[in-house]
Amino acid sequence: MEQAQHAFASYGWDLLPIEAVSIALSSHGWHPARSVPPSLVLVYNPYSTVSIETVRQAKSDYPNAGIVLVTGKISESELVHFIEAGVTAYVGTNEPFSDLLEAMQMTLENCSRSSGRVMRLVVENISALSQQSRSNDLMPLTVREQEILRLVSQGFSNKEIASQLSIAPNTVKHHVHNVLDKLRVKNRHQAAAVDIRVLPRKTGSS
Repeated sequence: MEQAQHAFASYGWDLLPIEAVSIALSSHGWHPARSVPPSLVLVYNPYSTVSIETVRQAKSDYPNAGIVLVTGKISESELVHFIEAGVTAYVGTNEPFSDLLEAMQMTLENCSRSSGRVMRLVVENISALSQQSRSNDLMPLTVREQEILRLVSQGFSNKEIASQLSIAPNTVKHHVHNVLDKLRVKNRHQAAAVDIRVLPRKTGSS
């Protein structure tokens, strides 16, 4: 079966490292964006944290692309700020190439990385922020949407949720879209951080 091809853009890379990474990624279906919009952006700094303005610029240039941050060790507060600026996944420079591939694939599928220190850190910090700013005027979630949100929070993909609930993947996608709209969040990472216990609810499964 022919491997699907996906385009990526890059910010902050020196010429030699990005050429080496591009060669490695090419065997996994990724190639530098040229004539097509990228599916995601790799923002890189090998030594320390990148400027948050770099992330904001990448998000401004490619608003529909996911952003994978590749950098040295960062603090919890820095990670939260990067996520608020648009970062959808973070990979440390000391992590193996397979972790970068996983982060890129999960970002492409709009899924969170369901395990590991980074994902727990993201959820814990975004949860703290979201509870501080959440108001009581959100639209209530249906029973089905509450089920979907619980499974999203556990890191399940749309396909896995569909299997667990015995519904079509497209139906799950529709429910996830509604949940994001009702919670006023941009992605699954932020939705996963919401404490479902504080949300308004309504009866009915539709």
